Amino acid sequence: MNGLKSVVEQLSTIYYEYDAAQQTFWADSNRQDKNYSLELVSITHQLRSHGIEYSVDQEGNIRIGSCASWTKRLCERGAKLLERFTCSPIYVTGDTLLSGAKPLGLFEIKPIPCTIDLSTYDALIFTSKNAVEVLAATHPEWKLKPSYAIAPQSAKALKRLGGQLRYVGKSHYGESFAHELVSQLQGMRTLYLRAKEVASELGAILRDQGVACDEAVIYEPCCKPQSAPLVLPRKSVVIFSAPSNVNCFFKHARWDESYRAVAIGTTTAAAFPEGITPVIAEHTSLESCLRKARELSYM
Repeated sequence: MNGLKSVVEQLSTIYYEYDAAQQTFWADSNRQDKNYSLELVSITHQLRSHGIEYSVDQEGNIRIGSCASWTKRLCERGAKLLERFTCSPIYVTGDTLLSGAKPLGLFEIKPIPCTIDLSTYDALIFTSKNAVEVLAATHPEWKLKPSYAIAPQSAKALKRLGGQLRYVGKSHYGESFAHELVSQLQGMRTLYLRAKEVASELGAILRDQGVACDEAVIYEPCCKPQSAPLVLPRKSVVIFSAPSNVNCFFKHARWDESYRAVAIGTTTAAAFPEGITPVIAEHTSLESCLRKARELSYM
């Protein structure tokens, strides 16, 4: 499968995530624009160019291998599922709607009033979709500036809201993202739009490397008040997409030893209390977290 490895390395997609274990390019189930179709064409073109067999299912997922081989795999998977009587409930800590997962709505995004003259900047840097959404609601002129996104989730928000997406990070983590940007942003005055508390020193790293980078704090995630302690069914699987989600959950709920946790990345995983080890999703996206949660729900 050297050809497949080459295809995966060459592609830079935001609406598709490659799952090596399942040999599948999973499509974003919440896709809402034409860019998804462009990525579908790009991936299938590359696969054909490398002589790699594939099939596209009704959801737009691209499965590597012949239709016959996938039929066999699906039958085997179905047989294994029938061996299990029940599956565990899945929860996501925020308000995001994910198929098969119940939103707990434990936190909210609170915009922080901030006067920003965007005309003085050459580029904008985002490390979360929340920052994109808050800036879009308060500074419509942001669309005129080239934007750099740390990961597909913030990149999709940029596309959806009409921004000028210039680059999507490869590593999806703050400090590594900063190093990726150094060569691209030299000679430019940049603005990093961020939360009140962040896990990385992205701005400081850029400045240390000679990039003119200002920072603007435009939002903070806040825990919503709860009228009663949160109690989930035994064996629940809970998805956490940020360190703040972890803090909110443990503020309102007591952890049961039967629960399983899925963290969107290593930074979020590090925020868990001692003694609780979450499973880390393959990609830094809620879709990837949901796939991992579904696997755990049948264990």
